[in-house]
Amino acid sequence: MTTPPPPPRPMVCETCGAPFECLSGRGPDACWCAGLPFRLPMPLPPEAGPVADCLCPRCLAALAERLAATRD
Repeated sequence: MTTPPPPPRPMVCETCGAPFECLSGRGPDACWCAGLPFRLPMPLPPEAGPVADCLCPRCLAALAERLAATRD
């Protein structure tokens, strides 16, 4: 008997307020963010500003682009 995966975690982006779902509780590659071509450094550098939890796909991509531009 296997345990069913946990339900998606409802989230609200702290940057823009958009609702989205986190699937990270289902395994390391289950969430949409695992398929992105970039990874944010953790912990985030100070220039990222305060980020306490997950961001929506649009805001995560924008933050990654902004951080990449500061690294080049």
